[in-house]
Amino acid sequence: MGAEFTVGALAGGIVGGLLVGLVVVGIGLAIDAFEGYELRDELRKGISQTCQLRASTKFVLDKSKTCCGLLAICENNL
Repeated sequence: MGAEFTVGALAGGIVGGLLVGLVVVGIGLAIDAFEGYELRDELRKGISQTCQLRASTKFVLDKSKTCCGLLAICENNL
């Protein structure tokens, strides 16, 4: 009876340890996934802001080219 109890306790301890390990790993993965989601969200916001900045910069560049073209035409007419 004593040997069976020891083997059962040992097996229970091993199974319990494995379950606790799996739970800890699962919680760690969930935290990593949440942090990854936050980082992806920040990246998407940054890309969106960069696209808006790029579009406004392109608009200003086009306006500058138009103004330079008009100045060149005015200069030739003088």
